[in-house]
Amino acid sequence: MEFDTIRAKIDGIPHMDAHHGRLIYDHVRKSRPSLILELGSAHGVSAAYICAALEANSHGRLVSIDIDRATYEPWPVKLFETLGLSDRAEFIRVPDSSYCWLLRNQIKEQSDAAGNCVPLYDFVFIDGAHEFTIDGLATVLATKLLKPDGWLLLDDLDWTYSGFEHPPPFHMSQSQMDVANVREVFECIVRGDPSYTEFRIEDEHWAWAHKGNGPRKLDLVVSEPLSAVATRKARSVVREIRRRRANPR
Repeated sequence: MEFDTIRAKIDGIPHMDAHHGRLIYDHVRKSRPSLILELGSAHGVSAAYICAALEANSHGRLVSIDIDRATYEPWPVKLFETLGLSDRAEFIRVPDSSYCWLLRNQIKEQSDAAGNCVPLYDFVFIDGAHEFTIDGLATVLATKLLKPDGWLLLDDLDWTYSGFEHPPPFHMSQSQMDVANVREVFECIVRGDPSYTEFRIEDEHWAWAHKGNGPRKLDLVVSEPLSAVATRKARSVVREIRRRRANPR
């Protein structure tokens, strides 16, 4: 399915914008993955861009996982029926506190008696809890399930719970709410993992990591107009100012 076709079909549904939809669509078209893991289904928009690219490749499937209490309308399964992409995706809802237990089960199934895990996925996209404990562990587990030459992508690099209108999924200290948890996952866990050799921060919004060979390197990429990046940064500063006024130390 061509990009403009899928963009028109999902126009107005949150949460991934067309610019980043184009980036993830092009990545899938170029890398031609056989199996993709997405953690955090939401309405299914990111899954739609991914699966449209898989359909254009005539190859590959997506496994998208979310938790039972994450209720969205439209529900991705129904959306995919209208898009004609149901054969490209499997949506799984887990009754546990997070998707980490399912990843644990997959690792157990893929491992031998000596603990050697045969990886499953060519591309892993994490856009779920945005919380250090959950997504930190999910990143460690997903790395075991990611094939050599595969890519890991973390969304919402600078998102914080302190700027969110809904409460966090469980009790969280104010200091953790004030910090961008996904960026901490990237800096504290992903950057130090020797299995990753190439890192890319895109638009201060996405963090990529590649399981490859060669010298380790970090690239900073701007794919959006600079005005869009500046606007996102300005909003982040405004949220921080408001937070400090509301919670003086």
